Amino acid sequence: MPPAIDTVTATVTAAAAGGSAAAAVAGDSFILRSTTGRIRLLNCWIDTDAAGFVQITSPKLHDNTRGLRFRTQAHNPFPLLPFEAMQDLYPVDNLAVTIGSVAGAGKIDNLMMMIYYDDLTGQSAALIDVPTLQKRKLETVTVEYGPGAPASGSAYSGLAAINAAADLLKRGSSYALVGYQVSANVTGLTIRGADSGNLRIPMPGWSPAGFVTATWFYDLSNYYGLPLIPVFQANNSPAIFIEQISNDLLAAITASLLFVRLG
Repeated sequence: MPPAIDTVTATVTAAAAGGSAAAAVAGDSFILRSTTGRIRLLNCWIDTDAAGFVQITSPKLHDNTRGLRFRTQAHNPFPLLPFEAMQDLYPVDNLAVTIGSVAGAGKIDNLMMMIYYDDLTGQSAALIDVPTLQKRKLETVTVEYGPGAPASGSAYSGLAAINAAADLLKRGSSYALVGYQVSANVTGLTIRGADSGNLRIPMPGWSPAGFVTATWFYDLSNYYGLPLIPVFQANNSPAIFIEQISNDLLAAITASLLFVRLG
């Protein structure tokens, strides 16, 4: 049963106050992957230029009118779902995302969704739970990410290998990603490589709450009782990629990813 974590990002430019349909960014799809296992929306967050709302609907959720609808705050990409309540999703269901905002012309609003598949055939993501981390943890190490200003506010950008800033991970070792911290708000970061099944694993770009994001994957796994802590092999460092989704401000950020070397 190979589990997997995936990212789906929605974007809209110049959203109307009453709501505008968002589109999936290049490389993503609102159609969920085919599987015989359970699918869950673990969480979602939005980076918007103005207060408004965001909603996620489909005929298979509670209703196709409001579904999941959240009120938003300007440039506050915090998790919208409580950790105690994740939402089940359905294979090959087609989600619809609507974003309402009064930010105006040229302003970009992005919603990032974190989706967990219990069993996704063809994937081989390395994910562990908290008890496994506790048994195997050795040292903690931080990996720096600082790609400069992104090239786009509505696409994945800032691509950098995990060893771009400093190649410090010990070859032959495996590393669990427990959390991270960002220098300024951004919609989110993602990490991907062979160890994630080449699917992007998302992180909300919520800078004021570094004490929360520092244990992002640890806390998710602890709350849900699922293997949600990604593990990466140091030997794969040149092909483990970090990216970001920004907004129209295109601000340069830096980030520290917190890894624990495993025995």
